Amino acid sequence: WENSSNRLDVQLASSRDGIHWRRAGGRKTLIPNGKKGTWDGGCIFTAAQPLQVKGDTIYIYYSGLSLDHEEDRPSRRERPEYGESSIGVATLRRDGFVSMRAGKTPGHVLTRVLKWPAGRRLHVNVDASKGQLRVAVLDGDGQPLAGFKHSRVVSGDHTDVAIRWPRSDGKGPSTRLVQLRFELTDADLYSYWLK
Repeated sequence: WENSSNRLDVQLASSRDGIHWRRAGGRKTLIPNGKKGTWDGGCIFTAAQPLQVKGDTIYIYYSGLSLDHEEDRPSRRERPEYGESSIGVATLRRDGFVSMRAGKTPGHVLTRVLKWPAGRRLHVNVDASKGQLRVAVLDGDGQPLAGFKHSRVVSGDHTDVAIRWPRSDGKGPSTRLVQLRFELTDADLYSYWLK
């Protein structure tokens, strides 16, 4: 609730236990209000189960009200000229809540040591439509593994692309404990996983 304007918007919060919650992104708005007087210009409320994932898209269902928080009183809601409401949907790319972004100056992300199960391939969700991404696999001491120092360059916008190395079938290294070093230029890395 924005106290100065009496408008309700939607912000992102997360919890690891369902009891203790933290707002993400410095309380930035996830779903902004519409213009004053429009169906979602006053208050926005998410549905009880707001997130639905279909393919490469996250759908966030919400209801909107043209009245602001102070105007939203039973005496006013009974009169149609005092407000309208509707149901809306906002969309994000899969895993699109947050990304690691690098601009024209290359950036690097180094993971903690992780276990790479045998036979799995590394996949990423990345928007490198204006730039590129490469991945290096390091041993537990941070040294590049032979054959996994530089992956093939990934460019374009992909929600699921397998990372490949020049001398590999795409499957991971024989060493099980590794670190990943993502090298990005003009790109957003949303997520990575092994499958």
